[in-house]
Amino acid sequence: MKGCFPLSTASFKAAVLIQRWYRRYVARLEMRRRCTWRIFQSIEYACEQDQIKLHNFFSYLMDHFTGESFKEAELEKYCDYESMEVPDSYTGPHLSFPLLPDHATALLEAFKQKQQLHARYVLNLLHETRKHLKQLPNISHVSTCYSEEVTVCGDLHGQLDDLFLIFYKNGLPSPSKSYVFNGDFVDRGKQSLEILIILFTFLLIYPKEVHLNRGNHEDHMVNLRYGFCVGLITMSVHGKKILKMIQNVFCWLPLATLIDQKVLIIHGGVSDTTDLDMLEKIQRNKVGFISSRQHELFQSFQILDILWSDPMPQEGCRENKVRGGGCYFGPDVTGFVKYIQNL
Repeated sequence: MKGCFPLSTASFKAAVLIQRWYRRYVARLEMRRRCTWRIFQSIEYACEQDQIKLHNFFSYLMDHFTGESFKEAELEKYCDYESMEVPDSYTGPHLSFPLLPDHATALLEAFKQKQQLHARYVLNLLHETRKHLKQLPNISHVSTCYSEEVTVCGDLHGQLDDLFLIFYKNGLPSPSKSYVFNGDFVDRGKQSLEILIILFTFLLIYPKEVHLNRGNHEDHMVNLRYGFCVGLITMSVHGKKILKMIQNVFCWLPLATLIDQKVLIIHGGVSDTTDLDMLEKIQRNKVGFISSRQHELFQSFQILDILWSDPMPQEGCRENKVRGGGCYFGPDVTGFVKYIQNL
């Protein structure tokens, strides 16, 4: 054909050689990526395995040697936000309840400018959030009759810029824009508290459109290991009070969200013993990972499974010995329920 010339033998060999080198280069990059991910995952799982063991031990001590009346009395003491005065020098955002959309907008702008919310407002917000969460069921039920789509957000882990990007691309929560935030709001990142403030604010403004699921990092013992507790205590003189309230709020977070009775959204996964009816009835604020009584032990494993389990391509269900909690579950285990997994 006009304009086409046959390649010489030398040119053809050079092209084949270059192609072979390129494929080897791409293969090495892929192998390096997979090895890096496996090393990261093994380190992460090792940390979580130790953390689950520590959680079990300390939870046992808390459950058996700390009275419930003491816990409630302590909580009321730490929630004494009304005695705090906001100084005239404070230039950050102000909150008044009930919250309005303008409050959420002001918080977003303030956090973009690296401002902080005064401890009085933080504790007041946590107090109102706790009251709201206590009224919710273990599994939140969402319908798309009013909102045609629901945005599901995975682990934020203290990365406030990620939340800003999500709102930029999808829009802010509103009566026509529903969100499900699927756990792991805190730890690792440096702006975990700001994320909680924003999510709780939108939750109170749009309780029918904003839904929060508990993740395995919405847990005091895990927070001690992964940085949220230390960061919060050191950043403010009222950090201990705020942390105590957050710890209790986490206990009241719903365990799952069910959309149109068809799509189940949970942070971790399911096992071959997951029972939605039982999850609906569990006292989520009291069940720990372990218990001395058989029925409480089964309930504990129910929560452990939905917070810590991971998917696998093979069918069936087996214990996750690497992570130390939860299980590996195959596509057949999900049954008729469509399942959304955090990856």
